[in-house]
Formats: sequence, C-alpha cells, structure tokens
Amino acid sequence: MCGKLCNFAKQVRGSRWLKKASEELKLELDDHEVFESWYWNLVCYHYSGPTDDQPTLFESFLATRPRLSAEEKTLVWAFRQARVSIFRILEIQAGQAVLMEDQLCPAQAWVAEPALAEPDMVNAVILGRLAQVGQEVVLAGMYVRPMAAWKAQMIVQEMRAEAALSLSPELLRQPKWVRRLSERWRLGFQELDECSMPLLVTAEGEELCWVRDRYIFPAEEYGNVRQALEQFPELYWESPREARWIVGPSELGYLAFQENSLVLECNSEGRAERLGENLVALAIPGLKRARRIRRGIHSDGRTRQGLLRDEAIRRAYLHWSRQWPEEALPGLGGLTPRQAMRSAVGRRQVEAMLHEFEFYQATLSPAQAISLDGIRQQLGLPLPD
Repeated sequence: MCGKLCNFAKQVRGSRWLKKASEELKLELDDHEVFESWYWNLVCYHYSGPTDDQPTLFESFLATRPRLSAEEKTLVWAFRQARVSIFRILEIQAGQAVLMEDQLCPAQAWVAEPALAEPDMVNAVILGRLAQVGQEVVLAGMYVRPMAAWKAQMIVQEMRAEAALSLSPELLRQPKWVRRLSERWRLGFQELDECSMPLLVTAEGEELCWVRDRYIFPAEEYGNVRQALEQFPELYWESPREARWIVGPSELGYLAFQENSLVLECNSEGRAERLGENLVALAIPGLKRARRIRRGIHSDGRTRQGLLRDEAIRRAYLHWSRQWPEEALPGLGGLTPRQAMRSAVGRRQVEAMLHEFEFYQATLSPAQAISLDGIRQQLGLPLPD
C-alpha cells in the first residue's frame, strides 16, 4: 500500500509537493529508521499540506477508486480507523503481544507486536498508531524511541490543555493533530538533550556518562563480526555498518564499524561493560578492546562510578542547582540562564526549563529530590504555587 501511495504522490503531486512535505515535517532523511517507521507513514496517511487545505494523500488516492485486492480493502478500512496516540505498555505476552493503554483517550487493547513483547518493555511509553486489521489490533507505525515516562506525562498534559480537554480518537485522526503530536514528541527529545538536565541515573542505579570503546579485529574478520552481531535482537540497524542498542524504553548505546574496528558508544560504564562482554563471548579471532574514552555528562564534568546512593544523588542535584544559573546552554543559544533572563523570550525559555526540572524532581523519591526555589530566587522568578 505504501508503494502505491508513493507512486501516486510522485505522479499526481510531484516532487515539489514531497519537498514541501519534507520541509513542513522537518524530515531527517539520514535518520532512516525514524523516517521509515514513522514519518513516511505520516506523509502517506496523515499529511495534507502546509495549510491543511487539501485532502491527505491517502484520501486523494482512494478518490481515484483504485482497484484493490480484498486484503488491501481490509487495510484501507483499518487505516481510516487507526488512531495515533501516546501509549503505555502495561503487560506482555512474551514474544506475542502487549497490552497498551492510551494515555490521551483512555482505552486499552492487546496489540499483536512481537518486537515489543519483551520483559524490558513493561511501562515503556511510545508514540504509535494502532489499527485493527481483521480480528487483531496491530502497531501500524511507531516513533522509534520510547519516551521517559515523566516527560511523556508532561506532553500528555500539554496536549490535553491544548485541546481544551476534548481529545478523542476522531480528533487525533485529523492531520493537524497527528502532525502536532509528532512534532511535540520529537521536540521532547530535543528538550531532554539540550536543557542540561540534572544528574540522571540509569535503571541499574549508575550515573549516565559517555563511554566510547574501540574494539579492533583483523580486517578479514569483518564479515564474521557483522554476522555474529545479528544474534543481538536489541540492535536496530540504521545501515549495514551502524546500529543502535535499544532495550525496553531505553537507548543504551550506539555502534559503528570502521575499517578494522568496531566503535561502541554507551551511556554508562556498566552498560559498556555488558555490551563488551557480549562481544567477547562471540569468540571472534583477534577481537579485543583497544581503547576507552570516558566523560561525565553531569554539569561538573565528573563521572561517579558504581551504583549511587540516595544521598549521593541528592548531593549531585544540589551541586547542579548552584552551577546551573551560570552554565552556558545550547537550548538558550549558548547563553547562561542568568543572561537569557534579560529578554522576554529568554525568560520564557528559562521558566520552561525549570518547569521541566521540577516535573522530573517530582518523580524522584523524597530522599533524592531537591527544591528548585533557590534557582528561582537567584534569577528573580516567582516561586511556584
């Protein structure tokens, strides 16, 4: 069906329309997995145009009364009824299906999706599109990265407020709402990357840090190494030489082949060690770790090794809170929060970041969390009610 829609788009709307669609949706064509699993579906089924003044490509295609097989007619009905929303995985049937709960329009459904039916996916929050095909509900497109649960809840609250509490599956099928939700989801990851979040800890209790390992092997062994890595179901290949390591709701690392080496980048030392152990267990002749680079991503640049106790986490947050007002941030265009406060736009950006930090702190235990009232007082911002 996607192939037919693609050919129809080229014939009827032309390359200029597709170019406008790419610009409007901010498609990153080099991010193949996101493009193919989510955004291409968005173009085909949900995108009408920059001004929403024409039918979607899907509806225009159907208006031509194309000859469809019985199976394709079933798909047409399914995609017309499909809903895009934010879903949380409640239960799994190992290797078969997952019970998904709609976070925007309360509803639950068992979804036949073996790729998500893994133990680590319980409580993962995803942006996806559910369609009922025959007697089964299937996942017909998903943004590749699950979202941190607390951040997803922020987005849910924002979307409900924006829709004046009148969200419904019918509303979320409208092109503008599908596009809005997709944009907000991607912006959420950008905000997480740019806002200088306080110390973050992995599910295993380790501090997040950047670790880069380089494993070397004889050049003639490349084919064996590449084939051996196919044994890892958690690796999602973006190209024959690059993959992301995703387990449950978390992206744990990234790997890329070079001429005679494999470079691994992970977000904690423990995870880097586990992936390295799995590689060594493959018993590839000549494979060995040649180099490690480690850098803390906490604002003071230090890396705290091992599991962290509550008091260590709280101390790290307190240290961060003292440094943050004077820290130059990419999300503020390289300004510090204190400098950004000099303009109305910068002030709103700083307040949005603090709101995000406070939302995150509310998810922590009382032994770990801190108040951000001190930062607000330093910057001359009102205290929250």
